[in-house]
Amino acid sequence: MRVLAAAKTYGELLALVQDLEALASDAERGQATEAVDAAWLAGLLAPDERLELGQSARSATTDAELHGLLSTLDSLLHGTVTDGRRRQPARARAADQDREHVARRLQAAVTEGRLTLEEFDDRVRKAYAARYVAELEALVADLPPAKRAPLDGTVAPP
Repeated sequence: MRVLAAAKTYGELLALVQDLEALASDAERGQATEAVDAAWLAGLLAPDERLELGQSARSATTDAELHGLLSTLDSLLHGTVTDGRRRQPARARAADQDREHVARRLQAAVTEGRLTLEEFDDRVRKAYAARYVAELEALVADLPPAKRAPLDGTVAPP
């Protein structure tokens, strides 16, 4: 209250009130902590990530810090929207089927001469160890898209 009483002009008082409004409240920090726990329970965060983000939520001092944290968590939980279409979250957990698909793409790249055997070995090991879809996407990012076979069973031209 002393700070408010020290304000000499309406402008000084308004600036002080705006600064106070920008501070994060205990309730807002609690909501952010609950959101971190929800992301962890959904399997989108590793235990160390949960601890780090939870600490960030508890120690946030401004609404802006909490807003950034909650935006990150929202994209993890619900995916991001691009051009009206919902994408899979960047930190979505990879399934065995995802790993197998990437391994087949890497095998095709070796057959086409796009990867050496050493590169294939390194990438396929990383594919089977990957926990997140984004890790798998990175392993094939420098390869052309997989070719689709025609529906009538004929061989597609190169």
